[in-house]
Amino acid sequence: MKECEKTINWNRVKTDTFILVSNDNESWERALFAFYEDGKVYAWDNGKCSFTCAGAKVLTTSWKYAKFY
Repeated sequence: MKECEKTINWNRVKTDTFILVSNDNESWERALFAFYEDGKVYAWDNGKCSFTCAGAKVLTTSWKYAKFY
């Protein structure tokens, strides 16, 4: 896997973009980007996307670390 740029402007990332997320910066999970709010990256839960969640923010989780897949 190729390491991506260090700084990402998460406000410009499109919903449902493939990303990697982690809370310990060691084990990474694949996810789909949901939104960015209050300095946190949110991804859809359980492999869902905006279409399957109908845009409901309650079906998302914030992550400490995120990067492009």
